[in-house]
Amino acid sequence: MNSAEEQIQKTPEGEIELIIDNLIGQIKEIDEYEFFKKVIKAISTSKPEILKNLIAQLSDTEKNSLTQILRTQRVCIHTAGQEIKVPRHIAKATIH
Repeated sequence: MNSAEEQIQKTPEGEIELIIDNLIGQIKEIDEYEFFKKVIKAISTSKPEILKNLIAQLSDTEKNSLTQILRTQRVCIHTAGQEIKVPRHIAKATIH
């Protein structure tokens, strides 16, 4: 580390910068779709009446959007020699 970086880290602003960098790093690792599903499942398990009341207040369009979000998950794709995770809607197979 050079002396400028050392001075920044000794200041309160430098400490705040490190905290922010650490938080951003942790946030980048969170899959927001999985996190949302876990929250909905936790509410459904602990307070199902609250979830039922919330969903009852949604319009049909909003209910459809919620369903789409709950059916979305990140999948790995390979492009330009890199592996990236992208959100994809997971449809259920229809058996005839």
